Amino acid sequence: MMIGVIAASCFTVFSGKYLNKYGNIPVMIYVMGTGTLINFLISLFFGSSFENMYQIDEVQIYTLLMLVIPGGVLMMYCWGKALQLISPTQAAISLGFNPLSAILLGSFILNEEITLKLIVGFLSIIFAITLANWRIKK
Repeated sequence: MMIGVIAASCFTVFSGKYLNKYGNIPVMIYVMGTGTLINFLISLFFGSSFENMYQIDEVQIYTLLMLVIPGGVLMMYCWGKALQLISPTQAAISLGFNPLSAILLGSFILNEEITLKLIVGFLSIIFAITLANWRIKK
């Protein structure tokens, strides 16, 4: 997770000039292709056998598509578009919405229980984002 966060931070800071020069789609294809290749190579060395891949049923295929399309492709497209339009600092602030959407979608799609801790965390994130964007009028 730490390596993923560091990689995402580096992408956020250094991708702006490439997004402006080459456009969102080519950069995202390159980034996602590179990430997929690296993850595949890591899974070859540290993962288990690929025999389980041959036993995937329809529910697992649907789940995989639900993770890949909105959680991967669409999210990366929107992230790249945001980095073209706003500063890396403003884009980094929007990362606080990831846990919020995970809480809501986990409750809606997976029927996860919303506990008091989740509500407190949800409200804390909203408060932190509001506080980070607060401008005092002079």
